Amino acid sequence: MAKILLIDDDENIHKIISLFLEADKHDVISALDAPLGIAMAESERPDLIMLDLAMPGMDGTEAYRILKANPKTTEIPVMIFTVHDPEDLPADVCNLGCAGYLSKPVNRDMLRNSINDALS
Repeated sequence: MAKILLIDDDENIHKIISLFLEADKHDVISALDAPLGIAMAESERPDLIMLDLAMPGMDGTEAYRILKANPKTTEIPVMIFTVHDPEDLPADVCNLGCAGYLSKPVNRDMLRNSINDALS
């Protein structure tokens, strides 16, 4: 299946999402902050990045801009995974072509469908 990088500052989210995704045979790698996530995206070359927008320090919007500006990561699809409403997403995130949006909290079926859509 796919290698998925989850960038989120909530350790509980990592545990839950990893359980769901690993049950579907995906390989999950995790970063608890944006700078580490960006570095992992460059080195690990995941098939998909799930990115939270609300994180301390560098937020997900800034991380998204960096990922899309970097030739090593620009082609990796990024799915926004956040508590924010889709209408509240920064315009540049939508304009840069995010691969999807998933609202927290999430159930397994919603996650599976969103992942499949983002990877196709």
